[in-house]
Amino acid sequence: MKINTFLLLVILGVVALWTSYSATRSPQSDSSPKEEDTSHLMPAPDFTYSTVQGKTGNLRDHKGKTLLLHFWASWCGPCLIEFPDLVELARKKPENFVILAVSTDKNLADINKFLANLDKTIPENFIVIQDGDKKISQDLYQTVKLPETYLINPDQKITEKRIGPQENWLSLVDNNNETIE
Repeated sequence: MKINTFLLLVILGVVALWTSYSATRSPQSDSSPKEEDTSHLMPAPDFTYSTVQGKTGNLRDHKGKTLLLHFWASWCGPCLIEFPDLVELARKKPENFVILAVSTDKNLADINKFLANLDKTIPENFIVIQDGDKKISQDLYQTVKLPETYLINPDQKITEKRIGPQENWLSLVDNNNETIE
């Protein structure tokens, strides 16, 4: 009988402690909507670029839009395989979405030859940039393996980095063209 009473007191003590702990603890989930905390995200390094058409721009020119910063080269087999999907992704997600396709090719003719053989019209939100001196790819973004891709939010913070080829870029967009953010 004494053991049963002792066990009952221990159980009641544990329940009392748990109740006290639970009451003073902050709630784990709140049903009210909150803004996502992006303070931990690294800002995307800004850079000036020249497109293959000879136009210039800066990364900050695209503030307020979601960016896919994609590093590639015409000699990179996996880059060539996934390139058409990236063009199609840009076509399916034209508003507030830009792909900056940064080629590390030294020779502009190699890039232009690849684009001519692509057999796809490049949409306006798909910007092809030459980085032959690798000041963007290696100096700023420390790219080590092509292809390499950064997803940058509208506040120009890096939200994701993908190294290597991706199976299906189009999976980032759902049937209503609504995903990438």
